[in-house]
Amino acid sequence: MKANVTSAEPSIPYEESVGRHVSRSELPADVQAKIERNRQAALERRAKHQRRIDSERAIAQEFGEIHPSQAAASSSSAPGSSRDSGAGFLTSAIIEKNAAALHKAMEEVEPLPKHEWTKFYDYDLSNMKDTRAGFIQEIKDDDKNRDFEDENSKKRKRESAVAQPDPSIFLGADDNYECQDCTSYDVDFQLLRYFHIPVCIGCRDTQPEKYSLLTKTECRADYLLTDPELRDTDLFSFWERPNPKKSTWNNMMLYLRCQVEEFAFKKWGGPEGLDKEFEKREREKEARKEAKFKKELRDLRNKTRTSVWQDKRMQQRPKVHKHNFGTALVDPESGTSVQTCVECGIQVECEEF
Repeated sequence: MKANVTSAEPSIPYEESVGRHVSRSELPADVQAKIERNRQAALERRAKHQRRIDSERAIAQEFGEIHPSQAAASSSSAPGSSRDSGAGFLTSAIIEKNAAALHKAMEEVEPLPKHEWTKFYDYDLSNMKDTRAGFIQEIKDDDKNRDFEDENSKKRKRESAVAQPDPSIFLGADDNYECQDCTSYDVDFQLLRYFHIPVCIGCRDTQPEKYSLLTKTECRADYLLTDPELRDTDLFSFWERPNPKKSTWNNMMLYLRCQVEEFAFKKWGGPEGLDKEFEKREREKEARKEAKFKKELRDLRNKTRTSVWQDKRMQQRPKVHKHNFGTALVDPESGTSVQTCVECGIQVECEEF
């Protein structure tokens, strides 16, 4: 509702109306408009407050927190007392209605079976890590992979430490493995299991140039193979054993000499090519050592030459005279104390306290 404001001029001036009671018709037009706007705003606030009280009272009556007779009595009471009538019993009813509406909306979006309803948060402890600092930290993908690799390495160490039984020997000759050199049935099952080569124990002992075991360091040094090549399971079969030097170190990887030689000869073009590559690397190593020695010797000579030149320069430089004054004596003519240098005879006046 808009106020009807008259634009008539006041009957008395504004300065004369200060200090005495005047009617609204005597006030200026802008003051009357401001008063009307404030009155309309107050009426709107009162109506809004009354609507809120009526809504809360209806909610409380729906949930049984107020009797209908009390609701009728409170609604028929004075407008000024409506603020206090609904303040004590409406809070829990509103909270309960909001919670019910929220739960209903959540069920419409993603309904949950009743057996999965819980009043707590279920943590997945497999994805958590106890830092022993008062809180639980979620494990990232990198940490999972690292822990998985550590667990695999520990598992390999345990498996390598456990002795595996040898295969059974059958009565029929056709069912057993034969040595590829002498057709003996006394096969070394360790070489058969890890390197897939049937060799008897006698041939293994009499032919170490073929069936001896090499470490990874020996393969790199003697056959000039790289670490990625030795770790490639498609190229080599290896036997992983606990490190004999220290049990906490990485496992020792053993390779069969004949397999390593076959791959190295194929890579370098036979034993002659391997020898040429070995000699070439030895020459390069000696050249690097010689160049390093010459560089260190040149630096040493430069340092020595510089130090000798500095010593000669210091010897050629004239020495700086340092005065050595004796005891102060009083000059009888002037009455001042004078000190004289013992070496050059210079005199300096001084004061004695």
